[in-house]
Amino acid sequence: MISMESSEKRKFKRVPYTKTVTINNSLTARCSDISEGGLFVHLTRAVMPGDMVKVAFPDGLTVMAVVQVVSAHGTGLMFTGLKPDQAAGIKAIIGKLATDTAVRKSKPTVLMVEDSDSVRRLARSTLEAQGLAVLEASDGLAALKVLGDEVPDIILLDLHMEKMDGYKLLHYVKQIDKLKDIPVVVFSSKFSAEEQAKVRDAGADEFLPKMTTSPMKLVAIIKKHLERNRK
Repeated sequence: MISMESSEKRKFKRVPYTKTVTINNSLTARCSDISEGGLFVHLTRAVMPGDMVKVAFPDGLTVMAVVQVVSAHGTGLMFTGLKPDQAAGIKAIIGKLATDTAVRKSKPTVLMVEDSDSVRRLARSTLEAQGLAVLEASDGLAALKVLGDEVPDIILLDLHMEKMDGYKLLHYVKQIDKLKDIPVVVFSSKFSAEEQAKVRDAGADEFLPKMTTSPMKLVAIIKKHLERNRK
């Protein structure tokens, strides 16, 4: 069987896609990228290569897909049996992503790496209302995929996540030439002095405790580092 990893690179361009879809009416899957041929997701329950699954998108579009790749990095799904209206729906999703990307590139961009959907929704709403563009990743591995395609102006980083935690991602970012100068603001529910010292030693620019940081303080800190980095 030819994997989606190799075949999609030849046929379709994959673009970052950070929404949540529903698999087989019950299983929630966080997405990392999409193309006209398929979707790469992070599942909470195992599936096997060759399994046929139903994928429901947030806008109501539903398509069938076959599981092509299952690895520690995620699960590759290849769309199958698309009807013309379904194929058009996938293209519309990708087209909107391209439009959103064009708009976003005209604004300072925050990469928010956070495993809580509710925290991401709240922070995104706050940041966008203040004129910032937001990229999302649900863990360190998803963030690596985003960083392979995009260089944000600042990273807002949770520490304790599955698959790859914030410490490992911070270490990676500071080792890569094109990423090492990006300001990193750690936004964590654990805020002991030891934790703060550890992330600052690793290269973080700021440590903010979630419980005591108001939305507007978060915006102010992010804008402070954006302005400092422009000088």
